[in-house]
Amino acid sequence: MASGCFNTRFLKNDEKLFIKNNIEFNTSEKVKDKSTLTRELKELSQLQPNQKLLGLFKTRLWFYNVANKHKENKFNYWMKNKVGEAPSLFDNAAAEKSSIMMKNFLINKGFFYASVTSEPNLRKNKAKVTYIVEAGSRYKLRKIDYETDTSLKISYLIKDGSDETLLKPGQPFDINILKQERERITEEVRNEGYFLFNKEMVLYDLDSTNGNNTIDIDVNVAVPSDSLDHKKFYINKIFIYTDFSFEKFNDPTAQFDTLRKGYYYFIYQNELSEKPFTILTAIFFKKGDLYKKSEVQKTIFNLTDLGVYKFINVKFEQQLKDTIDFLDCHIYLTPAKKQELTTTFELNNNTYNLLGINVNLGYINKNLFRGAERFQFDVSGGAETNFNSNPFFNTTDISATASLLFNKFLIPFRIKGLAKSTRPKTRITMKMNYLTRIENFSIVSGNISYGYEWRKNQGRHLLNIINISLVRAPANRQSNDFKELLVQSPSLRNSFSEQLIVGMNHTYTWTHRVKTDKRNQLFFRINNEMAGNFLQSISYLESINKTREKPYELFGIKYAQFYKVEGDFRYYFDINKENRLANRLFLGIGVPYGNSRILPYVKQYFAGGSVSLRGWAVRTLGPGSYNFRNSPDYNSSSFQDQTGDIKLEMVSELRFNMIKFIKGAVFLDAGNVWLAREDTLRPGANFDIKRLHKEIALATGFGIRTDLSYFVFRFDVGIKLYDPTQDPGNRWVAKNINFVEDRWLRNYFTFNIALGYPF
Repeated sequence: MASGCFNTRFLKNDEKLFIKNNIEFNTSEKVKDKSTLTRELKELSQLQPNQKLLGLFKTRLWFYNVANKHKENKFNYWMKNKVGEAPSLFDNAAAEKSSIMMKNFLINKGFFYASVTSEPNLRKNKAKVTYIVEAGSRYKLRKIDYETDTSLKISYLIKDGSDETLLKPGQPFDINILKQERERITEEVRNEGYFLFNKEMVLYDLDSTNGNNTIDIDVNVAVPSDSLDHKKFYINKIFIYTDFSFEKFNDPTAQFDTLRKGYYYFIYQNELSEKPFTILTAIFFKKGDLYKKSEVQKTIFNLTDLGVYKFINVKFEQQLKDTIDFLDCHIYLTPAKKQELTTTFELNNNTYNLLGINVNLGYINKNLFRGAERFQFDVSGGAETNFNSNPFFNTTDISATASLLFNKFLIPFRIKGLAKSTRPKTRITMKMNYLTRIENFSIVSGNISYGYEWRKNQGRHLLNIINISLVRAPANRQSNDFKELLVQSPSLRNSFSEQLIVGMNHTYTWTHRVKTDKRNQLFFRINNEMAGNFLQSISYLESINKTREKPYELFGIKYAQFYKVEGDFRYYFDINKENRLANRLFLGIGVPYGNSRILPYVKQYFAGGSVSLRGWAVRTLGPGSYNFRNSPDYNSSSFQDQTGDIKLEMVSELRFNMIKFIKGAVFLDAGNVWLAREDTLRPGANFDIKRLHKEIALATGFGIRTDLSYFVFRFDVGIKLYDPTQDPGNRWVAKNINFVEDRWLRNYFTFNIALGYPF
């Protein structure tokens, strides 16, 4: 990387490496939002400096220069053209062209009398360019009028919809806002049946003679050349090509069958791969409906959501019938592969010499009963090894999951007024899991859930009305040391007792990209889960006039009763094309009550690992300030799983491009888990608001990711900064940082290899 600083030695005598754009405003008036305007002007420059790794080293340029220096071969070609980046050389003509582009940009932003001049700064073999911007006063909108032409009905429609206009008096003139207003009007008009209307038919008359740097805008509609008015269109016949391909339909010898359902015509070659009803539930229009562009877009969206088509295309043909203009609709559906086999692999490691591997095999059938039902079956197996202990594998985890998704609500009654845009679904899931900590315990769990999914606007709902889990920790699979630990800790004993969990949960997920600034994206998920109330009611009724004490049982099994709520908020900000800032805040709280004193083990929170506090190995942080390694009986094979009822986590990660699909990241993680109640065997583990600021763990680190869009391989290195489990005077472990000391590396240095981004 240091060599990246000396790239100029590869230049020819008459070449200068371009290193920086500067923008200087020379104006007597204050420029509003100057930083944004500066960034936009720099992006317009035809001269852009070479990319820098971590904002410091021009590593890609160095690779290019090194490869270019040697004889051409396959490796040097790859390093030069795939890994490297050609030098950005100064060109005075490009600088002058940039000045013209910047001037035009400023005029489009309302600075009508702006001027931009370029001043190159050439020193030795490097060059900078400073652009002197004389912006002048920025024009603002004064009055917006939507003209009505008595000969055009459409002009009245546009005027009636002017309440939604993007043009507001007092706002700065911006040509982009005018374009967006054109698109809004076009969208509104085409949703009223005017199929042939386009944005070029929206005309602006601008008047800047009012003084005070203001502009009046008159919005008009162009008169069509072939008629005194624009035409409304209605839907006629609808043709659906269920197995479309260009090869088939361009083959003159191909034969097709047609199936008519009302005014819908299904055209296919062999047989219908999907039931007609399944396709019709995704189509938002029928014969006789007024053409609406929004309904066409919803149709494409819903057909895509079925998950059985690779390509979807909708075209219209004009038809004239009884002086009424109709449109024949042609929907072309290209099927995707019906079945898929998937394989995923995950590897993680930490400084306690624990190496974890996990392999998942999956089978997917996207159209099980010809109704776009999605059946998925996954089998995964994982193991964790400790090179310094016996046995070699200390943890194994085997699970099997089967799920079936229907594209409708499976309910015994009909829901009136259910909009197609909700995209209703029913999901049935069954899962079995077997987890073994070989030196401690085994857990066998099974789960079955039945629930519904639907969408509303940008939000997605998931409601499991039936969610049943059975968790067992067989005593014959527990070690003597672990049994002794259970005897000493009532809370841990309750966590590992056999429990039946019967409840329901609801999850709401919302994703939004801010329209006014495409650089911002928001994600929010909130989950509510409640278990045991129904069984508690049955137990209460059963216990009337009987002598029964808590905890109650069903079929001889204690059932859990608790409430959990958790929120996951994420904010993504694109600094520029090369860099993104990703932030996450997670808060989860589980409250056991009634028949339970503590949450079931499978419902508790943990910290550490490849997607949590990355400076700690999974399940080794907390809870609170408790340190399990301070236990008198602790050794390398001791029980290490540390969980809690409450979790707080905050993450900020700067992601940047390095070389092509190779991306880097620098992150800061903070958080911990806590118990809701005190545990005498784990002092400092309970949540106390007075100690909260002292028990937030901090970790930093860096990562490298290969992002191939469909596949992300991630390597993250986490370094502890603040460890709340240490003695109060030694919690800032970063002050003792020593990358060459084996003990420090072993205790405060963790790395993970995984698939996908952490969030």
